[in-house]
Amino acid sequence: MAIDKKIVYRWRKATHALAQVFTEKYFPEERFEIDTFWVGDEVGSVFSVSDMFFNVDRMIEAIELDATFEQLRDYADAETAHHEADISDYMPINFKNYVKHGKNVDLEKSAIEGKLIPQVIK
Repeated sequence: MAIDKKIVYRWRKATHALAQVFTEKYFPEERFEIDTFWVGDEVGSVFSVSDMFFNVDRMIEAIELDATFEQLRDYADAETAHHEADISDYMPINFKNYVKHGKNVDLEKSAIEGKLIPQVIK
């Protein structure tokens, strides 16, 4: 049993460190220990920074993909629009593909309509 608790402790410590790196990369104007928090004060739950909320997997994905702040923000906004439009289906494009190919997708419109809509790029 003691080994299990050590693993969880290490995971929480690493997850908290991840959140700090995420904050420094995407929200450099925010002070980590003052302007951020874990929902329910539970490290590893949902992380809040600058009135935005992120799951651990999205923080990892953003860092691994070297996403820009704009990609992170725009995708989060599209997810909110998708949810508010009460579409029961999944987002029409996942974050990874949006980061790689997002310049070819009207993300907000496709999130609301539930399908991919190519943008005209001049």
